[in-house]
Amino acid sequence: MLQINSADAVRLLKAGKVEGFNVIFNLYHKQLYVQAKKYLKDSHLAEDALQDVFIKLWLKRDTLDNEKSVQSYLAVCLKNHILNMIRNQKRRILGAYELKEEYHPLTNCTEDDMQLKEYRKILNNGIEAMPEKRREIFRLKFKYGLSNEQIAKKLKISNNTVKAHFFQGNKQMKSYLKREAELGFNL
Repeated sequence: MLQINSADAVRLLKAGKVEGFNVIFNLYHKQLYVQAKKYLKDSHLAEDALQDVFIKLWLKRDTLDNEKSVQSYLAVCLKNHILNMIRNQKRRILGAYELKEEYHPLTNCTEDDMQLKEYRKILNNGIEAMPEKRREIFRLKFKYGLSNEQIAKKLKISNNTVKAHFFQGNKQMKSYLKREAELGFNL
């Protein structure tokens, strides 16, 4: 069998040849799997992440740059995919926690629980005190973890407008929290 190097495999892949994909897969699969498992701590999630990354490689094959390393491209894709998975998992956990708290309020609250509820109330009041557009952007970014680009697309506004509103919201919230909750931390 003919040995194909990474650069030749990329050229074959860009031409839509499965042989190029197979060479790249065989060269980098194990290494990427180790990275994915290191961060995800689960072999099934790691395999799912790799499958998604290699699907993306196949779908975006014509945009690959022959001069750049396919290994770097795959590593960045994997990193972004894992960060998205972690962010989405965090949202699910927070959503489940909020739902549980809503339907099963604590009856035997400790002092810390009561203080946490009070801080949450102050935080919500601070958000409510913001102008409507700033409040909407602040919630989408702070509570739901959306990126500036996602918010801009969702609200049909520019990225810079999102940044400006979030900057002003952050500034307003810091001032509000310092005043209302006597908190001296940085958001």
